[in-house]
Amino acid sequence: MQNSRFPLKLAKKSITLPLWAKIAIYVAAFVVIAVIAGFAAIGIKYTVIEAEANATEPIIVDGRYYYNSLTWRDQQLYDSILAAANEAEERSRVIPYSYDMDTFERVVRCVKGDNPDLFYVRFSDLVLNHGRHKTYVTMVYRVTGDALDSMRAEYKKALDAGLAAADGLKSDFDRELAVHDWLVEKCSYVSGETDDIYNTAYGALVLEKAYCDGYAYAIKAMLDRMNVSSAIVYGSVNDAEHVWNLVRVGGKYYHLDAMWNDADLTYDVDMKFHGYFNVDDNRILLDHSYYYDDLLPEAADENDYYHKLGLYAETTADCEEVFYNALLDAKVKERQYIELFCKESIDNEQLAAHFKNAVLRANETLGEEVFMTAFVVHAAAERANAATVQIFYN
Repeated sequence: MQNSRFPLKLAKKSITLPLWAKIAIYVAAFVVIAVIAGFAAIGIKYTVIEAEANATEPIIVDGRYYYNSLTWRDQQLYDSILAAANEAEERSRVIPYSYDMDTFERVVRCVKGDNPDLFYVRFSDLVLNHGRHKTYVTMVYRVTGDALDSMRAEYKKALDAGLAAADGLKSDFDRELAVHDWLVEKCSYVSGETDDIYNTAYGALVLEKAYCDGYAYAIKAMLDRMNVSSAIVYGSVNDAEHVWNLVRVGGKYYHLDAMWNDADLTYDVDMKFHGYFNVDDNRILLDHSYYYDDLLPEAADENDYYHKLGLYAETTADCEEVFYNALLDAKVKERQYIELFCKESIDNEQLAAHFKNAVLRANETLGEEVFMTAFVVHAAAERANAATVQIFYN
Protein backbone atom coordinates (compact mmCIF):
# COMPACT_ATOMS: atom_id res chain seq x y z
CA MET A 1 0.00 0.00 0.00
CA GLN A 2 1.30 3.38 -0.97
CA ASN A 3 2.25 5.53 1.97
CA SER A 4 -0.05 8.55 2.07
CA ARG A 5 2.85 10.65 3.15
CA PHE A 6 4.47 10.06 -0.19
CA PRO A 7 1.80 10.87 -2.83
CA LEU A 8 2.25 9.91 -6.43
CA LYS A 9 3.95 12.57 -8.54
CA LEU A 10 2.43 13.17 -11.91
CA ALA A 11 4.78 14.09 -14.66
CA LYS A 12 4.35 17.54 -16.16
CA LYS A 13 3.84 17.64 -19.90
CA SER A 14 4.36 20.89 -21.79
CA ILE A 15 2.24 21.70 -24.87
CA THR A 16 4.06 23.36 -27.67
CA LEU A 17 1.84 25.19 -30.21
CA PRO A 18 2.88 25.27 -33.78
CA LEU A 19 4.03 28.61 -35.12
CA TRP A 20 0.98 29.12 -37.31
CA ALA A 21 -1.32 28.74 -34.27
CA LYS A 22 0.66 31.25 -32.28
CA ILE A 23 0.45 33.70 -35.13
CA ALA A 24 -3.30 33.14 -35.41
CA ILE A 25 -3.77 33.85 -31.71
CA TYR A 26 -1.70 36.99 -31.93
CA VAL A 27 -3.62 38.17 -34.99
CA ALA A 28 -6.97 37.44 -33.34
CA ALA A 29 -5.95 39.34 -30.23
CA PHE A 30 -4.76 42.23 -32.35
CA VAL A 31 -8.05 42.27 -34.27
CA VAL A 32 -10.09 42.27 -31.06
CA ILE A 33 -8.00 45.09 -29.64
CA ALA A 34 -8.26 46.99 -32.92
CA VAL A 35 -12.04 46.55 -33.06
CA ILE A 36 -12.41 47.71 -29.46
CA ALA A 37 -10.12 50.65 -30.15
CA GLY A 38 -12.08 51.42 -33.34
CA PHE A 39 -15.38 51.48 -31.52
CA ALA A 40 -13.84 53.60 -28.80
CA ALA A 41 -12.43 55.99 -31.41
CA ILE A 42 -15.82 56.21 -33.13
CA GLY A 43 -17.49 56.83 -29.79
CA ILE A 44 -14.99 59.53 -28.96
CA LYS A 45 -15.37 61.04 -32.45
CA TYR A 46 -19.14 61.29 -32.24
CA THR A 47 -19.03 62.43 -28.64
CA VAL A 48 -16.87 65.31 -29.83
CA ILE A 49 -19.22 65.94 -32.79
CA GLU A 50 -22.27 65.98 -30.50
CA ALA A 51 -20.53 68.26 -28.02
CA GLU A 52 -19.58 70.67 -30.80
CA ALA A 53 -23.14 70.60 -32.16
CA ASN A 54 -24.66 71.30 -28.76
CA ALA A 55 -22.22 74.16 -28.20
CA THR A 56 -22.84 75.80 -31.60
CA GLU A 57 -25.11 78.83 -31.57
CA PRO A 58 -28.22 78.47 -33.76
CA ILE A 59 -28.40 80.37 -37.02
CA ILE A 60 -30.93 83.24 -37.05
CA VAL A 61 -32.66 83.99 -40.35
CA ASP A 62 -35.01 86.95 -40.60
CA GLY A 63 -38.59 85.85 -41.11
CA ARG A 64 -38.01 82.16 -40.35
CA TYR A 65 -39.58 82.13 -36.92
CA TYR A 66 -39.74 78.37 -36.48
CA TYR A 67 -36.26 77.76 -37.85
CA ASN A 68 -34.93 80.34 -35.40
CA SER A 69 -36.56 78.48 -32.50
CA LEU A 70 -34.44 75.36 -33.09
CA THR A 71 -31.00 74.45 -31.77
CA TRP A 72 -28.16 74.41 -34.29
CA ARG A 73 -28.21 70.61 -34.19
CA ASP A 74 -31.93 70.50 -35.01
CA GLN A 75 -31.45 73.11 -37.72
CA GLN A 76 -29.24 70.58 -39.54
CA LEU A 77 -32.18 68.18 -39.77
CA TYR A 78 -34.45 71.06 -40.88
CA ASP A 79 -31.97 72.07 -43.60
CA SER A 80 -31.65 68.51 -44.88
CA ILE A 81 -35.45 68.10 -45.17
CA LEU A 82 -35.86 71.51 -46.83
CA ALA A 83 -33.10 70.84 -49.38
CA ALA A 84 -34.61 67.48 -50.32
CA ALA A 85 -38.12 68.96 -50.57
CA ASN A 86 -37.01 71.83 -52.81
CA GLU A 87 -35.53 69.35 -55.28
CA ALA A 88 -38.24 66.71 -54.76
CA GLU A 89 -35.59 64.14 -53.84
CA GLU A 90 -36.50 60.70 -52.49
CA ARG A 91 -34.44 61.10 -49.34
CA SER A 92 -32.58 63.79 -47.48
CA ARG A 93 -28.83 63.85 -47.07
CA VAL A 94 -27.33 61.89 -44.19
CA ILE A 95 -26.34 63.95 -41.15
CA PRO A 96 -24.14 62.68 -38.28
CA TYR A 97 -26.67 62.94 -35.46
CA SER A 98 -29.55 60.85 -34.16
CA TYR A 99 -32.99 62.28 -33.33
CA ASP A 100 -35.95 60.97 -31.37
CA MET A 101 -39.49 61.09 -32.79
CA ASP A 102 -40.57 64.11 -30.75
CA THR A 103 -37.68 66.17 -32.12
CA PHE A 104 -38.30 64.89 -35.65
CA GLU A 105 -41.99 65.83 -35.55
CA ARG A 106 -41.17 69.28 -34.16
CA VAL A 107 -38.60 69.91 -36.89
CA VAL A 108 -41.02 68.75 -39.61
CA ARG A 109 -43.66 71.13 -38.23
CA CYS A 110 -41.11 73.95 -38.36
CA VAL A 111 -40.20 73.22 -41.98
CA LYS A 112 -43.87 73.21 -42.93
CA GLY A 113 -44.62 76.41 -41.01
CA ASP A 114 -41.79 78.41 -42.55
CA ASN A 115 -42.17 77.22 -46.14
CA PRO A 116 -45.69 77.57 -47.62
CA ASP A 117 -44.45 76.81 -51.16
CA LEU A 118 -43.93 73.14 -50.23
CA PHE A 119 -47.61 72.36 -50.83
CA TYR A 120 -46.64 69.13 -52.65
CA VAL A 121 -44.89 67.55 -49.63
CA ARG A 122 -46.88 65.11 -47.50
CA PHE A 123 -45.32 66.21 -44.24
CA SER A 124 -47.34 63.80 -42.09
CA ASP A 125 -45.93 60.84 -44.05
CA LEU A 126 -42.22 61.64 -43.86
CA VAL A 127 -40.18 58.79 -42.38
CA LEU A 128 -37.30 59.19 -39.94
CA ASN A 129 -34.40 56.79 -40.54
CA HIS A 130 -31.74 56.95 -37.87
CA GLY A 131 -29.01 54.88 -36.35
CA ARG A 132 -26.68 55.62 -33.49
CA HIS A 133 -24.78 58.34 -35.29
CA LYS A 134 -26.61 59.16 -38.51
CA THR A 135 -30.02 60.24 -39.76
CA TYR A 136 -31.79 60.72 -43.04
CA VAL A 137 -35.46 61.25 -43.94
CA THR A 138 -37.49 59.43 -46.55
CA MET A 139 -39.54 62.05 -48.38
CA VAL A 140 -43.14 61.59 -49.58
CA TYR A 141 -44.85 63.79 -52.19
CA ARG A 142 -48.35 64.25 -53.56
CA VAL A 143 -47.01 64.11 -57.10
CA THR A 144 -43.60 64.02 -58.77
CA GLY A 145 -42.11 64.54 -62.20
CA ASP A 146 -44.17 66.28 -64.86
CA ALA A 147 -47.25 66.42 -62.62
CA LEU A 148 -45.27 68.34 -60.00
CA ASP A 149 -43.88 70.70 -62.64
CA SER A 150 -47.43 71.39 -63.79
CA MET A 151 -48.66 72.10 -60.25
CA ARG A 152 -45.72 74.41 -59.60
CA ALA A 153 -46.46 76.34 -62.79
CA GLU A 154 -50.14 76.74 -61.84
CA TYR A 155 -49.12 77.83 -58.36
CA LYS A 156 -46.69 80.46 -59.65
CA LYS A 157 -49.29 81.87 -62.03
CA ALA A 158 -51.88 82.20 -59.26
CA LEU A 159 -49.31 83.65 -56.87
CA ASP A 160 -48.26 86.26 -59.41
CA ALA A 161 -51.91 87.24 -59.88
CA GLY A 162 -52.24 87.86 -56.16
CA LEU A 163 -49.04 89.87 -56.02
CA ALA A 164 -50.26 92.01 -58.91
CA ALA A 165 -52.95 93.36 -56.58
CA ALA A 166 -50.18 95.14 -54.65
CA ASP A 167 -48.35 96.57 -57.66
CA GLY A 168 -47.36 100.19 -57.16
CA LEU A 169 -48.13 100.25 -53.43
CA LYS A 170 -45.32 101.45 -51.22
CA SER A 171 -46.10 100.73 -47.57
CA ASP A 172 -46.09 97.24 -46.10
CA PHE A 173 -49.55 97.90 -44.66
CA ASP A 174 -51.04 98.80 -48.03
CA ARG A 175 -49.45 95.82 -49.74
CA GLU A 176 -50.54 93.47 -46.98
CA LEU A 177 -54.09 94.82 -47.22
CA ALA A 178 -54.11 94.46 -51.01
CA VAL A 179 -53.12 90.79 -51.10
CA HIS A 180 -55.41 90.02 -48.16
CA ASP A 181 -58.42 91.57 -49.88
CA TRP A 182 -57.53 89.85 -53.16
CA LEU A 183 -57.38 86.46 -51.43
CA VAL A 184 -60.64 86.70 -49.49
CA GLU A 185 -62.38 87.80 -52.68
CA LYS A 186 -60.82 85.01 -54.73
CA CYS A 187 -60.97 82.11 -52.27
CA SER A 188 -63.92 80.49 -50.53
CA TYR A 189 -63.98 78.43 -47.37
CA VAL A 190 -64.40 74.78 -48.27
CA SER A 191 -66.51 72.35 -46.26
CA GLY A 192 -66.63 68.58 -46.28
CA GLU A 193 -63.53 68.00 -48.43
CA THR A 194 -61.18 65.25 -47.24
CA ASP A 195 -58.24 65.97 -49.54
CA ASP A 196 -55.68 67.90 -47.50
CA ILE A 197 -54.65 69.86 -50.60
CA TYR A 198 -57.20 72.38 -49.31
CA ASN A 199 -54.95 72.88 -46.28
CA THR A 200 -52.23 74.29 -48.52
CA ALA A 201 -51.44 77.51 -50.35
CA TYR A 202 -52.10 75.65 -53.61
CA GLY A 203 -55.68 74.99 -52.51
CA ALA A 204 -56.28 78.65 -51.70
CA LEU A 205 -54.49 80.16 -54.71
CA VAL A 206 -55.08 77.66 -57.51
CA LEU A 207 -58.22 75.74 -56.54
CA GLU A 208 -59.63 78.87 -54.87
CA LYS A 209 -61.04 76.77 -52.03
CA ALA A 210 -59.35 76.24 -48.69
CA TYR A 211 -59.55 75.50 -45.02
CA CYS A 212 -57.93 77.91 -42.57
CA ASP A 213 -54.47 76.44 -43.22
CA GLY A 214 -54.76 77.20 -46.92
CA TYR A 215 -55.65 80.84 -46.29
CA ALA A 216 -52.75 81.26 -43.86
CA TYR A 217 -50.14 79.59 -46.08
CA ALA A 218 -51.30 81.60 -49.11
CA ILE A 219 -51.00 84.86 -47.15
CA LYS A 220 -47.50 83.92 -46.01
CA ALA A 221 -46.45 82.90 -49.52
CA MET A 222 -47.46 86.30 -50.90
CA LEU A 223 -45.98 88.28 -48.01
CA ASP A 224 -42.70 86.35 -48.29
CA ARG A 225 -42.32 87.49 -51.88
CA MET A 226 -42.97 91.10 -50.89
CA ASN A 227 -40.36 90.82 -48.11
CA VAL A 228 -43.02 91.40 -45.46
CA SER A 229 -42.11 89.23 -42.49
CA SER A 230 -44.81 86.84 -41.29
CA ALA A 231 -45.30 83.57 -39.44
CA ILE A 232 -47.88 80.81 -39.36
CA VAL A 233 -49.74 80.67 -36.04
CA TYR A 234 -51.05 77.28 -34.90
CA GLY A 235 -53.92 77.34 -32.43
CA SER A 236 -57.62 76.71 -31.97
CA VAL A 237 -61.03 78.36 -32.02
CA ASN A 238 -63.96 76.83 -30.16
CA ASP A 239 -61.83 73.75 -29.41
CA ALA A 240 -61.21 73.17 -33.13
CA GLU A 241 -57.74 73.34 -34.68
CA HIS A 242 -57.14 76.66 -36.41
CA VAL A 243 -54.32 78.41 -38.26
CA TRP A 244 -53.70 82.09 -39.04
CA ASN A 245 -50.81 84.56 -39.47
CA LEU A 246 -48.60 86.84 -37.42
CA VAL A 247 -47.35 89.77 -39.53
CA ARG A 248 -44.64 92.38 -38.94
CA VAL A 249 -45.66 95.78 -40.31
CA GLY A 250 -43.85 99.00 -39.48
CA GLY A 251 -41.67 97.16 -37.00
CA LYS A 252 -44.72 95.98 -34.99
CA TYR A 253 -46.39 92.58 -34.89
CA TYR A 254 -50.09 91.88 -35.53
CA HIS A 255 -52.39 88.90 -35.90
CA LEU A 256 -54.12 88.43 -39.26
CA ASP A 257 -56.84 85.82 -39.74
CA ALA A 258 -57.82 85.93 -43.41
CA MET A 259 -60.21 83.01 -43.21
CA TRP A 260 -62.26 84.64 -40.47
CA ASN A 261 -62.30 87.84 -42.49
CA ASP A 262 -63.72 85.94 -45.45
CA ALA A 263 -67.45 86.01 -44.91
CA ASP A 264 -68.19 85.56 -48.63
CA LEU A 265 -70.42 88.63 -48.47
CA THR A 266 -71.35 88.71 -52.13
CA TYR A 267 -74.99 89.83 -52.32
CA ASP A 268 -75.30 92.48 -55.05
CA VAL A 269 -71.77 93.80 -54.55
CA ASP A 270 -68.50 92.50 -53.18
CA MET A 271 -67.83 93.64 -49.63
CA LYS A 272 -64.92 93.23 -47.27
CA PHE A 273 -64.57 92.55 -43.58
CA HIS A 274 -61.45 93.31 -41.53
CA GLY A 275 -62.40 92.35 -37.98
CA TYR A 276 -59.28 90.17 -37.78
CA PHE A 277 -56.85 92.33 -39.73
CA ASN A 278 -53.74 93.29 -37.73
CA VAL A 279 -55.11 92.90 -34.21
CA ASP A 280 -53.07 92.61 -31.04
CA ASP A 281 -52.75 89.66 -28.65
CA ASN A 282 -55.56 90.88 -26.40
CA ARG A 283 -58.02 91.13 -29.28
CA ILE A 284 -57.16 87.81 -30.91
CA LEU A 285 -57.34 85.99 -27.57
CA LEU A 286 -60.98 87.01 -27.15
CA ASP A 287 -61.93 84.05 -29.31
CA HIS A 288 -58.66 82.41 -30.43
CA SER A 289 -56.01 80.54 -28.50
CA TYR A 290 -52.63 79.62 -29.89
CA TYR A 291 -49.80 77.19 -29.28
CA TYR A 292 -46.06 77.92 -29.31
CA ASP A 293 -46.63 81.49 -28.13
CA ASP A 294 -43.16 81.35 -26.60
CA LEU A 295 -41.70 81.01 -30.10
CA LEU A 296 -43.47 84.02 -31.61
CA PRO A 297 -43.03 87.75 -30.94
CA GLU A 298 -45.57 89.63 -28.86
CA ALA A 299 -48.29 91.48 -30.76
CA ALA A 300 -48.93 94.44 -28.48
CA ASP A 301 -49.65 97.34 -30.83
CA GLU A 302 -53.31 98.43 -31.14
CA ASN A 303 -52.92 100.26 -34.44
CA ASP A 304 -55.12 97.79 -36.32
CA TYR A 305 -56.99 98.20 -39.60
CA TYR A 306 -59.78 100.30 -38.06
CA HIS A 307 -57.40 102.61 -36.21
CA LYS A 308 -55.21 102.94 -39.28
CA LEU A 309 -58.07 103.96 -41.58
CA GLY A 310 -60.00 106.12 -39.11
CA LEU A 311 -62.83 103.60 -38.73
CA TYR A 312 -62.45 103.13 -34.98
CA ALA A 313 -64.99 104.54 -32.52
CA GLU A 314 -63.90 104.75 -28.90
CA THR A 315 -67.52 105.13 -27.70
CA THR A 316 -70.97 104.67 -29.25
CA ALA A 317 -71.25 108.45 -29.46
CA ASP A 318 -68.25 108.49 -31.82
CA CYS A 319 -69.94 106.18 -34.35
CA GLU A 320 -71.74 109.04 -36.12
CA GLU A 321 -68.48 110.85 -36.91
CA VAL A 322 -66.87 107.62 -38.14
CA PHE A 323 -69.87 106.88 -40.35
CA TYR A 324 -69.90 110.44 -41.72
CA ASN A 325 -66.25 110.40 -42.77
CA ALA A 326 -66.56 106.87 -44.16
CA LEU A 327 -69.57 107.86 -46.28
CA LEU A 328 -67.71 110.77 -47.86
CA ASP A 329 -64.77 108.47 -48.61
CA ALA A 330 -67.10 105.83 -50.08
CA LYS A 331 -68.59 108.41 -52.43
CA VAL A 332 -65.16 109.34 -53.80
CA LYS A 333 -64.09 105.71 -54.22
CA GLU A 334 -67.51 104.52 -55.44
CA ARG A 335 -67.57 101.89 -52.71
CA GLN A 336 -70.74 100.01 -51.83
CA TYR A 337 -69.90 99.49 -48.16
CA ILE A 338 -68.29 101.12 -45.16
CA GLU A 339 -66.74 99.61 -42.05
CA LEU A 340 -66.74 100.39 -38.35
CA PHE A 341 -65.27 99.10 -35.13
CA CYS A 342 -66.75 100.35 -31.86
CA LYS A 343 -64.86 99.66 -28.65
CA GLU A 344 -68.13 99.67 -26.73
CA SER A 345 -70.80 97.10 -27.46
CA ILE A 346 -73.44 98.51 -29.76
CA ASP A 347 -76.66 97.05 -31.16
CA ASN A 348 -78.25 97.62 -34.56
CA GLU A 349 -80.80 100.09 -33.20
CA GLN A 350 -78.05 102.35 -31.89
CA LEU A 351 -76.08 101.92 -35.14
CA ALA A 352 -79.20 102.90 -37.13
CA ALA A 353 -79.59 106.18 -35.26
CA HIS A 354 -75.93 107.16 -35.73
CA PHE A 355 -75.94 106.07 -39.36
CA LYS A 356 -79.08 108.11 -40.18
CA ASN A 357 -77.55 111.25 -38.67
CA ALA A 358 -74.34 110.61 -40.59
CA VAL A 359 -76.26 110.22 -43.89
CA LEU A 360 -78.10 113.51 -43.33
CA ARG A 361 -74.81 115.30 -42.65
CA ALA A 362 -73.06 113.69 -45.64
CA ASN A 363 -75.89 114.58 -48.02
CA GLU A 364 -75.84 118.14 -46.75
CA THR A 365 -72.10 118.34 -47.25
CA LEU A 366 -72.38 116.94 -50.78
CA GLY A 367 -75.28 119.24 -51.60
CA GLU A 368 -77.53 116.47 -52.88
CA GLU A 369 -79.35 113.32 -51.72
CA VAL A 370 -76.55 110.90 -52.50
CA PHE A 371 -77.14 108.29 -49.78
CA MET A 372 -80.29 106.55 -48.59
CA THR A 373 -80.80 106.13 -44.86
CA ALA A 374 -81.35 102.39 -45.40
CA PHE A 375 -78.42 100.08 -44.73
CA VAL A 376 -77.60 96.43 -43.94
CA VAL A 377 -75.11 95.36 -41.26
CA HIS A 378 -73.04 92.27 -41.96
CA ALA A 379 -71.16 91.21 -38.84
CA ALA A 380 -68.75 88.58 -40.11
CA ALA A 381 -67.33 87.52 -36.77
CA GLU A 382 -68.22 86.46 -33.27
CA ARG A 383 -66.96 89.82 -32.07
CA ALA A 384 -69.88 92.07 -33.05
CA ASN A 385 -67.92 95.26 -32.35
CA ALA A 386 -66.60 95.08 -35.92
CA ALA A 387 -69.09 95.34 -38.77
CA THR A 388 -69.27 95.86 -42.50
CA VAL A 389 -72.21 98.06 -43.46
CA GLN A 390 -73.75 97.86 -46.93
CA ILE A 391 -74.82 101.34 -48.06
CA PHE A 392 -77.34 102.36 -50.72
CA TYR A 393 -77.18 105.26 -53.14
CA ASN A 394 -80.19 107.23 -54.42
